[in-house]
Amino acid sequence: MTLYYVRIEGVNLDKVLSDTPQVSVQRGASFLLRQAALDLPSCVPLSLEPISVGASIGLYECDTDSASDAKITEVIREWLATHCEYKYFTFVVSTIPASEYFFQDHEQLLLACRLQQMQLPSLSLAGLDSHTSEVCGWNGILPGNAHIKLKKEEANSILPISQSVQTRYEAGRKLRQDFYSREAGTAFENYKFTNDLHSLANDSDKGQLSDKLAVFYLDGNRFGDIQRQFADSKEKYLAFDNTLRKYLKSFLSDFLLHAKNSPDYLNPEEQLRIEILMWGGDEVLILVPAWCGLDLLTFFYEHVSHWKIEQIPLTFSAGILFANVKTPLAQLRAYVKEELTEHVKSEIAKNTVSNAFEYLILESVDCPAEDIASYRKKVYGEISEYITALSPLTSDGLRDLAELKNQLPKSQCQQLVLAILQDDNISAFSRDTTEDVSSTRRALSRFEIVSPGVEKQFDQITSRHFIDITGKPIAPVWRWTHFLELWDYLP
Repeated sequence: MTLYYVRIEGVNLDKVLSDTPQVSVQRGASFLLRQAALDLPSCVPLSLEPISVGASIGLYECDTDSASDAKITEVIREWLATHCEYKYFTFVVSTIPASEYFFQDHEQLLLACRLQQMQLPSLSLAGLDSHTSEVCGWNGILPGNAHIKLKKEEANSILPISQSVQTRYEAGRKLRQDFYSREAGTAFENYKFTNDLHSLANDSDKGQLSDKLAVFYLDGNRFGDIQRQFADSKEKYLAFDNTLRKYLKSFLSDFLLHAKNSPDYLNPEEQLRIEILMWGGDEVLILVPAWCGLDLLTFFYEHVSHWKIEQIPLTFSAGILFANVKTPLAQLRAYVKEELTEHVKSEIAKNTVSNAFEYLILESVDCPAEDIASYRKKVYGEISEYITALSPLTSDGLRDLAELKNQLPKSQCQQLVLAILQDDNISAFSRDTTEDVSSTRRALSRFEIVSPGVEKQFDQITSRHFIDITGKPIAPVWRWTHFLELWDYLP
């Protein structure tokens, strides 16, 4: 018998995850990518044993004396290319004979997959040979060779869509309960969830937060480096994967229970206002109503604070983006991942690895066209250069900030932050008497008349909760600005 290692990976994911505004289609694409890796061992005539399964990646061992590495690859490619659902995705497959050096084998598989990706079209060609003259109504590019019946209240209730979009749409509806049952436990298989972003984010009792989303994206810090430490043997690599999956399952089950018992997460039909669009490996994407965003943030970070593998802490960078439900979801996904979270990771790369996050609140329906640094400079001026990633807020911190909010007049906070932006000086709170008193200090003096002792009170509370990734309180100008920015999102 000869032992082989096999890797499959879904690539060019934007073509299936972000090509339509429909959340059910995006959900279905995410579920199918993971399901393909899970289904493979039982659907091909090969003796495949999973080593690791991620959001769109599968790593297996194959013990056989009847097939070469080329034949194994051919069988798997054929199955993926002809499967009624998976043929609409772009997969790469690599196989090599196992050596005594698992790490080198793993790296060779990865490199082979990257090479294949560069040689493939950027999207699947399945369904593109249609002779229809109609265009997919949700994708806008693919041929409309299938149809879907919309809700009765919508005009033109029959919509042409592509077979690819139809497949992902149907999977997004039928696989969701299977996903929660498998990833959180069978106790959750009958939980009900909202089906669209409007029912997820709409609540007239929430005032201006109604129809606003919190888009929460997580990415593990240096997980690739950590994983490579465990790649010297297949057994250690498998142990790493099993431990991470156990941690994620624990978080998801606890979070669902927490949400089920929190009225803020339930709509009038008792459906949970939660949408998971990426799950597995070290990447997670979750949508919740804007008023639940900070609760999700603190719940996750408090849950993962003890996560370790052989005494190595597992930490995460996160971005949380608050936006109108009408903002194109594909743009929000890209911005929270490529701008917010990557900005956090770039800062962590210069410091000690730790849990950290950044947030952005979009008041307009439009997503910024600029990178995050340029956008912040346009909004905040020169002090934007001093924005730092924040250490995670805690539930106690949220309560402290909420209590502080209830004790202070918002109008005075607004005037103070306007003065901060007018001064555009990181040292605007300085008491240096050799220069003219800043607009910030004058505004603070007026604030003290209305709320005596406000500066000391604010400093005592916010210096404990608005801290950077080194554990130091951030500058007062940014503590005040963050406090006002997050005012409506605090409990």
